[in-house]
Amino acid sequence: MIGIQAYSTENREKIDLDHVSILTWLASIVNWRKTGLPLILHTDARGKRYMDKIGISTLYDEVRLTLEGDPYHPDLWAMAKIKALKAHANEPFCLFDYDLIPWDYDPRTATAPVTWLHDEPPGWYSRCYKNFNRYFPKQAFTPEQWALPAANTALVVQRDPGMLDDYIATVDAFAKAYAAKPKQRKLAKGLSMVFMEQLLLPMCLARQGVEGKPWCKLRVIGGQWQHIEWNQQITHVWNSKQIYRMCWHANYRYCMYMISFLESRNVLPAAVGELKRQMVHAQAKEGDRLRAHDERLAKRSKEGFMWLQANGKLKEPNIPELLPLQADELVMPWDEFVLTSGTAILGRTLSPSIKTGVLQPQNQG
Repeated sequence: MIGIQAYSTENREKIDLDHVSILTWLASIVNWRKTGLPLILHTDARGKRYMDKIGISTLYDEVRLTLEGDPYHPDLWAMAKIKALKAHANEPFCLFDYDLIPWDYDPRTATAPVTWLHDEPPGWYSRCYKNFNRYFPKQAFTPEQWALPAANTALVVQRDPGMLDDYIATVDAFAKAYAAKPKQRKLAKGLSMVFMEQLLLPMCLARQGVEGKPWCKLRVIGGQWQHIEWNQQITHVWNSKQIYRMCWHANYRYCMYMISFLESRNVLPAAVGELKRQMVHAQAKEGDRLRAHDERLAKRSKEGFMWLQANGKLKEPNIPELLPLQADELVMPWDEFVLTSGTAILGRTLSPSIKTGVLQPQNQG
C-alpha cells in the first residue's frame, strides 16, 4: 500500500494557495507519515518548482512529473487525479487530496476492494443521465447504475489491484469525447467534472460487480454547508474554505491551530514561521476591522453564525480535538459546543435554562 497525491498547475494563470491550503497540505503529509507507508506526489514541472520553493517537495518519498505535457479540457480539472490513479492501477494505494488530513487513518483497515470518503447528496447529479448518456454506447450502464449516489473522491483506497481499471478507461474515453463535442459541452459545463470524477466511480464498480463503499457519512447543514461528521481520524476542509475566506475569526483559529501542530513537529520551520508571522501581523494590524466584519456577518446571518460569551468546549469539525471556548468566540454553522455558563450574542440566542449538553440554536424572539 502506498499513498499518492496529485497537484496540477494546468489551466492556472498563477499559483495562489492561501494560508489555509498550505497549512492543510503540510498537515496532510505529516499525519500520513504515521502509517509508515511511502507517499508519492504527482505534479508537473511548474508545480514542482512551487513545491520546491516552499519546501513541501522535501516531505515526499518521491515527486513524479506525471502531469507534465499532457493537457486536458479545463472543465475536467480532476483529470490530474485520474492520471495519478492510472500510474498505480496495478497496486494497492490510497489517494487523498491535499485538503484532506488523515489524522489517525490507516488505509490498510479498508474492508472493501474500493473505498471512497462519503456518498454525495443527490442534488444536481440527477441531471447526469440527461446530459451525459449520449457519450456512452447504448446499454453501457443500467438505469439503476445511473441512479447510484456519487462518490466523494477526496479519499480513494484501492485495496485490491486492478479494481479501478474499468473506471480509469471509462473516464479517459469520456474526457476525449467531451473535448471533441463543443456544442454538447455548453449544456453540461460545471457538471461534467463531478460526473466524471464522482458518479462514474460507483457506476463502473457496479457494472463490474465490484464492492465499493463510503468511509463515512456527510452532514448537510441548512441546505448549503456540507461537512463529514466530526471525528478524530480524517478532516476534509473542502466546503469549509468558503467560510475561512469570508470569516477572519474562523480562519485565524484554524491556521493558528495548524501552525502550533506543525511547530510541535518541527515541520519546515522557516516556511511555517513565515506563515505565523503573517497571521499574527494581520491580527495585530487589522484585528479591529476584521472583528467588525465578522460581527456584521454574525448579526446578519440566518445560517447559524453566532458569538458566544461563554465557558465550555467547542467541536470545530476540521480540528480533531475539543477546543476551550474563550470569553468571546465566533461559532460556525457546523460547530457543536457544550456550555457550562454564558450565552450567545449577535445572532441566534440560546435558551438561558440550558447550561450543559450540545445546545441547539433557537431563533430570536
